[in-house]
Amino acid sequence: MIHGGRLSLRHLLNSGANALLTFGTVFSIAMTAGQADTLESAWKEALAKDHRIAASEHSGESAEATLSAARRTRLPRLTALGGYTWLADQPAFQFSFPGIPLLPPVEASFLNKDFLAVQGALSVPVFTSGKISHGIAAAENGYDASRLEHQQVQQDVKMEVADAYVNILRARKAVSVAESHVESLHSHSAQVARMYDHDLVSKADLLSAQTASADAEQKALQASNALDLATASYNRLLGRPLGRPVELAEMELSAVVKDSLDTLTERALQARVEIEATQMQENSLRNQAASVRGEAWPQVALTGSVTYIDDSYLTRNTFVAATVGVSWDVFDFGQTLKRAAAVDEKASAAAERREELRSLIELQVRKSYLDADEARRRLQVTRQAVAQADENLKETKSRYAANLATNTEVLDAESLRVLTLGNYNNAVYDSVIGGIRLRRAIGAL
Repeated sequence: MIHGGRLSLRHLLNSGANALLTFGTVFSIAMTAGQADTLESAWKEALAKDHRIAASEHSGESAEATLSAARRTRLPRLTALGGYTWLADQPAFQFSFPGIPLLPPVEASFLNKDFLAVQGALSVPVFTSGKISHGIAAAENGYDASRLEHQQVQQDVKMEVADAYVNILRARKAVSVAESHVESLHSHSAQVARMYDHDLVSKADLLSAQTASADAEQKALQASNALDLATASYNRLLGRPLGRPVELAEMELSAVVKDSLDTLTERALQARVEIEATQMQENSLRNQAASVRGEAWPQVALTGSVTYIDDSYLTRNTFVAATVGVSWDVFDFGQTLKRAAAVDEKASAAAERREELRSLIELQVRKSYLDADEARRRLQVTRQAVAQADENLKETKSRYAANLATNTEVLDAESLRVLTLGNYNNAVYDSVIGGIRLRRAIGAL
């Protein structure tokens, strides 16, 4: 059908139906052969493929390597030195004969002008003023923090997948409602057209019915587009091609939460890994600061060495030595202490972030709790309203056919039916996702 030189949306939809029929058949066969995704299977697939999970695993391996390196600072260190030396003048010394004054002083060489020297030294730290012990403790805290951050990333990914999963279910219901809206208005437009042909209604009724029908087709296209985008977002989280068709199992409504808000808040403050992670970060920084301060105090090491000098003047070429060495930067203009103070300030910043995080978690629990409760209450109201809206539309159409109601009343009744269905579906999926968000808020996802 052509109106004003352009193709109607109804015609576009009908013309594409045959083209989509074959694809729909193939798709249904393919999906029947496999199993529909469940939220648990989606979580498993996402956790195996998500790049953020992989990144956090690499961060954990880095922290583990850092800890291993810190622990090895306690172990002996073996160093090897070697070099060939050329001297401009050959080393020598003079001696004289005090009892024989007529003899001139004698000059004697004691090293070659060039020689090879090689040394191997084994050094063990004995006392480092806490530099090593605090460094190891800092690395241990860093490793614990990375492990906790990995758990946080996993829960964040699961929450995003749950949102995407429910968004698809919600979008599919919206498409279903939009299609029923188109079908209902097409039926009404056909009825108005028949009545107009018999001069029972005005042309204004026919035009308004056709306009409403075209608007419904537009909204159906928008709903279909929203479903496609929701599917693409879901596939991206699972590492799939964005355009891959998906089949999702419906989700059950969340059970009613029996615990009080105060109980859930207390549980969240104890269970949320983010709080413990920031505590580990602060502990790591405090130990780093203590390790830096240890550099300002004496460092004691025991060193054993073997030195070989290839020189023809020496009666022995190999020398063994043991040394207890002490090093102490007595004064460095406060450089070391300022570096320690800088790390301490970072630790204080981590402590402030932890307190801010506690406040945010309390707010998240409260919001999730209230949202879930509101969704359940809306569900009870909208479930009854759906049946009432259907009955209202049926009654209004009958009255319109008997010239007891206006076309506007029919369109209003249809709009109310669509609104009520949308409210009901939103209440259902708000209740579903509300329960999951509450679990995430208390750290139990």
